[in-house]
Amino acid sequence: MKSFLKLSVLLLITSLLFYSCGEDSPTNPEEKEVPVLGSKSIGSEGGTISIDNFELQVPTGAFQNNSEIKISKSIETNLFSTNNVSDFFVIDGIPAEFDEPIKIKIKYSGILKDSSFIAIGENCFVSSLNNEAKSFRLLSARDSAGYLIAQIPPTVGNGLEKSNSNYSIEADDLSFNLGAIAGYASYKSRGNHFLINFPSSVLTQAYDLADYLETAYNQFQSIGFSYSRRTKWPVEVTVKVLENSVYGYSYNSTWGDNYGYMEFNVNKMGDAEELKVTAGHEFFHLVQSLYDPRNRFSKSKFQSPHLWLDEASSVWSESFFSGSGSSYVSPIFASNAYEILNGAKTAGSDAQSYGYGSASLIKYLTKNYDNSSLVDVYEKIYNGESAFSALGDVLPISVDMSWHPYLRSLFSFELYKGDGFQPSSLMATAKLKSQNFTIKTAADSVKSFKSSLPDLSATIFSIKNEFEKLNNNAKLEFTCKDWNFQLFKVNGSESKFLASGRDTLVLSNFKKIADEGYQIAVVLYNNDFDSPYNNTKSYEMEIK
Repeated sequence: MKSFLKLSVLLLITSLLFYSCGEDSPTNPEEKEVPVLGSKSIGSEGGTISIDNFELQVPTGAFQNNSEIKISKSIETNLFSTNNVSDFFVIDGIPAEFDEPIKIKIKYSGILKDSSFIAIGENCFVSSLNNEAKSFRLLSARDSAGYLIAQIPPTVGNGLEKSNSNYSIEADDLSFNLGAIAGYASYKSRGNHFLINFPSSVLTQAYDLADYLETAYNQFQSIGFSYSRRTKWPVEVTVKVLENSVYGYSYNSTWGDNYGYMEFNVNKMGDAEELKVTAGHEFFHLVQSLYDPRNRFSKSKFQSPHLWLDEASSVWSESFFSGSGSSYVSPIFASNAYEILNGAKTAGSDAQSYGYGSASLIKYLTKNYDNSSLVDVYEKIYNGESAFSALGDVLPISVDMSWHPYLRSLFSFELYKGDGFQPSSLMATAKLKSQNFTIKTAADSVKSFKSSLPDLSATIFSIKNEFEKLNNNAKLEFTCKDWNFQLFKVNGSESKFLASGRDTLVLSNFKKIADEGYQIAVVLYNNDFDSPYNNTKSYEMEIK
C-alpha cells in the first residue's frame, strides 16, 4: 500500500511510521466465534455441502485425503460496499493441495447490473504492511436461476513443493471468504498484462490505472527483470474500498506466482500522480516475489527474510513513475532516511522501516554500478543467498568497504535531496540524540560523548558556534580512537564534505566556517560486517 502524506521535519527525524505502504496497517482480522452453518467430511470421492443461499461442490478426485469442511457466515460486512449482492460466507478446512476445481453457488438478491462475480478473499501477507490482510480476487461467474456460479481453481501444480530456501513453511489448510458482487466492469490493459475489475463508476480512471501498470511492467523489464517464472497473465487487479489513506496493495496468493494480484482503493482512483507511483511500487513487489525462493504457501503467508531489500527497492523505483523524475524524494524514504544508521541487525528486527531508509543504498548501488546490478542481487537471492550476501557479491568492493563512500554520498545529499530530507535534518538528528555541542562561551572548550554502535551503522554529532568572541584562529580537534569518521559543513540548504580520517581529525578554519553560517556535522561509523550482525563496538568521541 502507498499513502502519501506531507510529513514535517519532526516526523522525519523521529521516524514515526505513520505513512507508507504500512501506515494504516490493520491488525489481523479479529477471530470471533461464529456459528457453523454446515459441515462435512469430504475425501477423494467428493461431496456437496448445501445451506441456505450457498452451496459448495467438490468433484471426485479433488482431495487426496478426508478434510472436514465448514461453512459459516462472515462477520465482515460491506466488503464491496454497494456492489454486494449477497452475504459473504467463510469456507474453512480446504486442503492446501486440491486437484480439481471446486464449484461455488451463491444466491444473490436484487437485480444484477453490468458484470457479476464471486469475490474470493484470502488472508495474505502484504509486503507493504509487513502483516496479513484480507484481499480479494474476482472469479468469473454465470447467473443460473437466482444463483451466481463460479469455480475455485485447483492449487496443484503451482509450486507448493518448489523451494530453494530454508525459510519455506509446510502448508496449512486454507480458509476463504466468498460472496457475490455486481455492478462491476472489466478491462484488459493494452499490453494484455493486467485485467482491471472495477465498479462501473470509475471507468475512465480504471483505463488510466491499466496504463500506469503497463508502464511499470515495461520499466522493470527494461532494467532486466525477468517475468518468465510467471506463466499465467494477465495479473488480476481488483478496485474496491480500502482503508481511507491507502492507495493499493499487491499480494502473493496461496495459488502461487501465477496468481499474484493487486488491489486499489476506489476512493483514490482520481488521484493520478499518487496512483502512478503506487502502481509502480506495488507491481515491483510482485516482480520481487518471482525471485523469492520460498514455496507458494510461505510467500503468501509470511514475511520474506529479505523484506527490507524489497521495500528499499520499491521505494527507490518510485522516481520512475513520479513527474519529478530523478529529483523525486519519496515521502516514505524521507520519514525513515536515518533508519539505515541503526545497523544491519535492524534489517531483521524492523525490516520495514530499515528498508524504507535503505532506498538510498539502492540508489547508491544503481547510480554507481547501473540499474542491472539490482537484478543481479535478486538473481543471487533466488539462488539461495541472503540479501546482504548478494549485495556483497554484486558490489565491486565489499559492503563494509562501500559503507564509507555511501555515507559520504548520502550526507552530501547527492543521492536524495528534497521535501522532508534536507541538510538541516543532519543537525536535527544529532540534537535529537543529544549529540550536539554548542559553543556559547570561552568555557565551552571540550565535550565528549560515549556510547556504542552495532555492525554497519553510524551516528551523527553536531557543533555550532554561538560565541561572538571566538578566536579567529580557533580550530576543532576530533578524537575517537580506533574509529573512522567524516566531517561536513552544513547549513539549511547544503552539506559539503570536508574531510575523513581515523582516530584524530583537525579542522583548522572553524571560525571562518562558522562565520559563513555553517555548522559542523561529524558522521562516526562502524563498518564491521559479521553475520548475524549482533556485535557492538564502544566509542568515546572527544571534541575540543
